[in-house]
Amino acid sequence: MSLGFDSKRKLDDVIKQIDGNWRWAIANDERPVPAIIFGTPGVGKTESIYTLVKDKEDAVIVTLPASTLEPTDIAGALKPFDDHFKYLPPEWALPLLARNMKNKWAILFIDDVPTAPRQVQTAIFKLVHEGQFGPSNELARNILYILAGNLPEHDAGAQKILTPLASRCQLFNVVPSVEKWLDIALERNFHPTIRAAIQNMNDLLNNFDAKSLANPCPRTWEMASKNFKAAEYNNRKPNPKDIEGLVGEAATAKLFAFITSSKDALSPSQVIKDPKGVKMPEKMEAYYVTVSSLEAFTLENPEVILKVIDFFNREDCPAIDVAGAAASKIIPKITKRYIQQGEHHKFDELLTSDTFKKFTNKFPAMVRLGSELRAIKRGM
Repeated sequence: MSLGFDSKRKLDDVIKQIDGNWRWAIANDERPVPAIIFGTPGVGKTESIYTLVKDKEDAVIVTLPASTLEPTDIAGALKPFDDHFKYLPPEWALPLLARNMKNKWAILFIDDVPTAPRQVQTAIFKLVHEGQFGPSNELARNILYILAGNLPEHDAGAQKILTPLASRCQLFNVVPSVEKWLDIALERNFHPTIRAAIQNMNDLLNNFDAKSLANPCPRTWEMASKNFKAAEYNNRKPNPKDIEGLVGEAATAKLFAFITSSKDALSPSQVIKDPKGVKMPEKMEAYYVTVSSLEAFTLENPEVILKVIDFFNREDCPAIDVAGAAASKIIPKITKRYIQQGEHHKFDELLTSDTFKKFTNKFPAMVRLGSELRAIKRGM
């Protein structure tokens, strides 16, 4: 099956475009353009859909797994009642019916569509094209239809999507964004070694091989992170053989070569104790792990932020861009927390400190952040 184009786009960029199209449609009383998102297994297609409703009040999202559906699961069916038959719509559809819809924002997300048999895809086509199913059951016109799945070359049980269905949708072929994944990994407190390795070697994040059952992708790296944490909990070192069963042999070899090179990484406690005097790691891999550990530690302990910035500010910093990227992630999160909790004095202390001023002048990305924070302060 050919999509008719070869370009692949970052998943978070595609989600932003779909969101923009959806907002325009709602504002202009138009039906949103349906979308089909293709991508290799484990890139985060399903999870990303839920980010579309995060900032929309009373949003409704209904998810259907196409691979397990029968046509009647979509269209409903006639059921015997005493001496007659009665049509019963499927339960998933009840909140989305035009006569029931009271929400401005609604998504019908149908996952794994390429694995669905032809009869199921035909029923999905009727939904997407006509907004109807069964006898005279109309879905609300503001529903955003999003379909997702793998391509046949991904060897994940996918088959050809019906041409009439595909031609009614905007098609996207996606890959994960390393930057977005690193943000998510920090928020979820993935193991710092996993985060540091992928920040250092971007190609490790997603490298699908249809001939291999174990592949590196966002899903398997999350499981690898849990494996590392479980090893620490049980007072043992991570076992490469365990990680191979998640991300494959090649990615595991690169990961553990990185670990060997980063053995001199500093712990957060070492940095916080003497940020200006502690010996800076000599190898870049060790510095990556040090910074990754500091990111998570600082979010949990925001009172150490100035000491962390002192460490990032050092003249012997081996990677200014890495330090700047880390700071640009953690500082906005901490300042937002200060504002939400009404701790304006802490916000002021950070913003007016010589440490922060020196840092924002040193890193180009931080100059803009400093200006944004000062604008927030003026509006407080």
